[in-house]
Amino acid sequence: MLLNSKGCVMRDRRERRMKENTIVEAALDEMKEFKEQVPYLKQALELIVGETCPVDVPQFKASGMMSDDFLALQDWASENVSVSWMTGIGVIEAAELLVQSALDNGNIDRSVD
Repeated sequence: MLLNSKGCVMRDRRERRMKENTIVEAALDEMKEFKEQVPYLKQALELIVGETCPVDVPQFKASGMMSDDFLALQDWASENVSVSWMTGIGVIEAAELLVQSALDNGNIDRSVD
């Protein structure tokens, strides 16, 4: 069941298709954004943790948040970070934020592959 912006159930097919297309476009935008981050995420993770990252970063994102690779990365981050109060997921999110900020402010050139 899809809801429109007013919280009402969408009955019109056109309205439903537009909403579905918006959801798909948002997911594609998120995937594109992540592809830009991939080359730099491992660097950011290693900088924050201070150890060499044993997991290939694109694998965990492509396979989903609860994949074995993601859980291994989360465990590695929480076990190796030097700040005792940081969680594995917090380290990963911090790395993603660092990279996205660098992309947004131009410190990482988006045109470079």
